[in-house]
Amino acid sequence: MAAENGSVRTYDLVVLGGGPGGYVAAIRAAQLGMRVAVVERDRLGGVCLNRGCIPTKAMVKAAETLTMTRRAERLGIRVGEAGLDYAAMLRWRQGVVETLVRGVEQLMRVNRVDVVPGEGRLQADGRLEVEGPGGGVSVLTAPRLILATGSQPVRLPIPGVELPGVVDSDGLLAATSLPPRLVVIGGGIVGCEFASIFRALGSEVTLLELLPSILPVADGEISRRLAASMRRAGIRIVTGARVEAIEAAGPEGPWGPVKRVRYSHATNQAGDAEGELVLLAVGRRPSFSGFRPDQLGLELAGGALKVDGHMQTTRPGIYAIGDVNGLAQLAHAASAQGLIAAQHAAGRPGRPWGTSPVPSAVFTSPEVAWTGLTEEQARAEGIPVRIGRFTYGALGRAHVEMEPEGFVKILARAEPPGQGEVVGLHILGRGATELVHEGVLAIRFGATAGELAEAIHAHPTLSEAVAEAAHALEGHPIHLARS
Repeated sequence: MAAENGSVRTYDLVVLGGGPGGYVAAIRAAQLGMRVAVVERDRLGGVCLNRGCIPTKAMVKAAETLTMTRRAERLGIRVGEAGLDYAAMLRWRQGVVETLVRGVEQLMRVNRVDVVPGEGRLQADGRLEVEGPGGGVSVLTAPRLILATGSQPVRLPIPGVELPGVVDSDGLLAATSLPPRLVVIGGGIVGCEFASIFRALGSEVTLLELLPSILPVADGEISRRLAASMRRAGIRIVTGARVEAIEAAGPEGPWGPVKRVRYSHATNQAGDAEGELVLLAVGRRPSFSGFRPDQLGLELAGGALKVDGHMQTTRPGIYAIGDVNGLAQLAHAASAQGLIAAQHAAGRPGRPWGTSPVPSAVFTSPEVAWTGLTEEQARAEGIPVRIGRFTYGALGRAHVEMEPEGFVKILARAEPPGQGEVVGLHILGRGATELVHEGVLAIRFGATAGELAEAIHAHPTLSEAVAEAAHALEGHPIHLARS
């Protein structure tokens, strides 16, 4: 039962924020016998479920289906001319979101977690005041509190950034029709995903990145290959581009005037890109909505809440999970941290953060995923590694799927201690976001590349590429000719 306006209710644990970290923490704490409340001002599932991970992946599916339908005649299947009904796609996308939100709501009920809708304001004495949708105020108290307030997009002080049609990811997802041209500022995970999605749906796309390469957090070899693939798909990519201004350059339309994005190149050359919509995808920063860290005595590290391995802040009894602590801006990282915080808050022993490697997944076309060290990180840390690669072009299932582009790259320690142990797995290609978990398990349990090669993989599957890369690392590639 949710708290009523004007009431004061006491819990064992209160969670501020019902996103993928907050609601998971609440469920686990309730399973451990705690009386739990979740305060959420919007909808359960947070940005990820409502305006991030899920709706964008629904669009990825639509884009993939459109692409595959246009290739269908190669399979001997006649389907006529394939086209996009953007409004219908949006209705389907929202239906997926609604189904999953209802699922989370049901989980709250089944686990007897109180959901308190409204804007939470944390007081210095630890009381949480919640202003409900109707304006009344409820007060919640608990000896344990989890802050799961997420993050918000960074908005750079670029001249013209306030023009209509210059949007963040929320604004782009809110567009009710497909923009003929899209300019993406920022070539990180979000920027690359949206560029890939909208190009596949039919928009002309320009991607501007300040750094020398797109997806700079990825292994350099993966990043270069992805850029080449995206360019072949028709995406204009400009790296080393510093955006100077955004200006009106054309007639008014559904998204305001046509925008011209002016930038200077690393070589001091000037350039520009035009689009009806401009996406700002230059990162996110922790959101301290509903509380002031200094007022609560919470220390910061790099602009985020400082936590220990159990997600506890510098104030005992207050935990911080997900984007607000800056450790890893990933929904699955937030969920994992929620489990850790709940265990610790309930007084149960549990493994601290850092025990398991965190996978990263990028839903471009082709997909990218990795876990563990990149080749550049291994070199910087002075860790000698051996590298094994296997190309999708030698993989039967990849040809059956008509997606033979990509490769798997495995890094293993070259010297004792731990010689042969897998320290990194990097994948570009179909199914990469699923296959990467072989690397998570290998690194988590100290498996060697030889052991990964010995593990029998079903045929014909995409997962064979991982085993084949391990064979290559060991010096005996099976389905790849030695150079």
